[in-house]
Amino acid sequence: MLYDSSLDLDTVTDIIKEARARNLYIHAYIDDTLYVEKEMPWTTDYTNFLGITFTEVGDLLQFVTKKLTDKDQHHSCHKLLMMMEADIIEDELQHFLKKFGGGMDYENRENAVKKEARALFNTSSVHLLECVSINAGKDRAIEHVVKGMGCTLDNVMAIGDSLNDYSMVLRAGMGVAVQNADERVKLVAKYIAPSNDDDGVAYAIEKLILTR
Repeated sequence: MLYDSSLDLDTVTDIIKEARARNLYIHAYIDDTLYVEKEMPWTTDYTNFLGITFTEVGDLLQFVTKKLTDKDQHHSCHKLLMMMEADIIEDELQHFLKKFGGGMDYENRENAVKKEARALFNTSSVHLLECVSINAGKDRAIEHVVKGMGCTLDNVMAIGDSLNDYSMVLRAGMGVAVQNADERVKLVAKYIAPSNDDDGVAYAIEKLILTR
């Protein structure tokens, strides 16, 4: 593992409780394993798409608490994942941003928060609301990797489409969004490539790297 930044137990506990109060279906990634309370159609679709497995544990909060307080082995919760219908995900994102995310505004290019954030929230599809540590994110991971190469994010081209790509597209020297990206990602991109359905990534690489 090159970079590790996990959620603390208090934050995990409060977010799981909030998700339950709002009747949202929530999973937890601990170490490299996806844990779920019970198998649902969304679980199967998600894990089949990624080609991963999951472990059913019953009471998720009880299980996570036991894992993260294990004195014999160290465990880390790297992500909480809430699954929901597409027509409510934006409202839920705004709710969690306001309650736990410092009121961050993705439509503000400065990415300013109104108060101290306890976690970062973003979406990776129209059904998936993600929560990670305030020190996590694709930009932080890339920054860590390229630093070992003697480079900075100014030397990086990053291509994305969803809100979980927002920070790397914003901070990269050449941040690229595909045409069918979330509008907030396109807002901070320096270049808009064709849709990913029209080979937008290949187009961006050829135009911005190979032909320069």
